Amino acid sequence: TSIFDRYVNITRGRCIGNSGIAFTTDVDQYAVNGETVSAPFGGPPPLLPKEKGGCARDGCRTGQGNTFWNLGFVTLDIDAGAQPKILAKHWEVQQDQSYDLDALGSVYLNAKVYFEEEY
Repeated sequence: TSIFDRYVNITRGRCIGNSGIAFTTDVDQYAVNGETVSAPFGGPPPLLPKEKGGCARDGCRTGQGNTFWNLGFVTLDIDAGAQPKILAKHWEVQQDQSYDLDALGSVYLNAKVYFEEEY
């Protein structure tokens, strides 16, 4: 998942989900792709700084296990009461052990919230 700071009139840019394909930690999954054309928008979208969003780490990045970046997902708690609100929780699941590049054969720790926000 990616938590972006304000960018081209988008207040809360979010890229949700990073569980389909596990990236190894030698790949910077947050690096700007060299083929991306972002100059017309003033550059690539900035990740939300830790001090601005209350993230677990700078840039609201997911963490890393021994071999793979953490898996991630988001849950929504919806309160449709008199003052409707939605609480979005961004979770990560860290790989604990793996001695090869087999993500399916790895052991994973319990999921934990690394960022949350209310709408």
